Amino acid sequence: MEVADDLSTVPAPAVSQMKDPVLVYVGTYIWKCTNAACGLLACVAKAKHDHGCIDATPDEITNVAPVEASDFKCPQCLREADTPLPYKISGYAVRQEFTYRNYYPLLAIFLSWSGFGQDYAGDIVRRTLQEQFRRVSSRLRIATRKLKANNNRPSAITPDFEWLQGINHEGNVLIFIDTHSDTSTGNLVVSGNATNSNSLPVVELLHNYLGENLVKASQEIAKINSNTNSGPFVRGIVVSSCGSAGRVPESIARLKRLVEMNVFDFVFTFAGVYTVDSLVVPALSRFVENVYVYDIGIWDALQRSFGEDRRALNSTPVMLSFAEYRTSPDSPDTRHRVVSTRVLAYANFKDARPWGLDMYQCFNPACRASAHNMIFHADGKQFYGRKWLETRMKTRCLLCGHMRKGIAAPSWVHQCDGDNYSRVWYDWPLSMSQRMEIGITH
Repeated sequence: MEVADDLSTVPAPAVSQMKDPVLVYVGTYIWKCTNAACGLLACVAKAKHDHGCIDATPDEITNVAPVEASDFKCPQCLREADTPLPYKISGYAVRQEFTYRNYYPLLAIFLSWSGFGQDYAGDIVRRTLQEQFRRVSSRLRIATRKLKANNNRPSAITPDFEWLQGINHEGNVLIFIDTHSDTSTGNLVVSGNATNSNSLPVVELLHNYLGENLVKASQEIAKINSNTNSGPFVRGIVVSSCGSAGRVPESIARLKRLVEMNVFDFVFTFAGVYTVDSLVVPALSRFVENVYVYDIGIWDALQRSFGEDRRALNSTPVMLSFAEYRTSPDSPDTRHRVVSTRVLAYANFKDARPWGLDMYQCFNPACRASAHNMIFHADGKQFYGRKWLETRMKTRCLLCGHMRKGIAAPSWVHQCDGDNYSRVWYDWPLSMSQRMEIGITH
């Protein structure tokens, strides 16, 4: 997005004259903080009936404005400099979270299993994107297909990928799959009903419904992303299904492979036992919004959606395999991908999820009871705030009575950034040595 230092002469209602029409939502005039290290955008009212958080209307007697665009500094910068504000604040100052957006076009394809009867998850995310792109609808292309018998025709999606080709593949891609997953394999249901369904690995599903369209588009975007001339553009896949897709080892490996092979830049799915749409879909919609609308980094976008929604994360952990683009001093014009796969979880002793590890087991070799047959308590001094993860734990097995005390959190369990207390992340899947640290021997 290009924003001039002074847009004060351009009233927002004249959409065609704006640098970006999305800013019409904000206020009548848009000013940019003149602090070079900041550059925050703010909505400004310059006359009595203008809309804007910054009141820059002239004095009734002197007709002198309290501030001009040429020397405007945002409230945050003035406060940090211990400088009084020369203007009034008539509302919440517009922060970077709203005005800094991802302005790349987006192709969003929704594949939903027909057995649901209604597409709650896909519908919420689709409506959110439509609202966010409403002022610039030409940047959004949405396609929908039902997952059902004899409906796997990639040619039906070809016009949508041709739209992406028409903009030289300089756009983002979202594949949203809303279906069930097989509890034993993690495969995704593509046909049948709740009692008699057929499922496929995610790779086969993508091939059957999107075909070579996805392969070619992904390869073209990968070429663009490899250098710093433009982009990077985000190719993502969201698998909204029950948790076996992100819990069964074979399924995890397939999902990770999609990112490692540079087909996608991220793969999201749930990693619990089951999911309740009404609990998790609001956070899921915010995650998609964070990535594709607010241009937040993929991992940060997850922490600022599920990490900030205790209700959602307390119902299921989530898995994210994602790529970060980096450059080096030796090759500043070339981007390098670094792939990570993590689980974000909610730590809860009471509900048998010590440090977010609901797969914890009894250490008695003759027992090996699951976490739900164990009691977990804090042991010794209990820490709060940023040191909460230093709290030690004691356990008691309900089946065999085996007890352990003074247990420290594994070194590979990390607390989340910021104020997301009780939220943890760890690399996924766990290695054999890591599994042994929490009582799993197979």
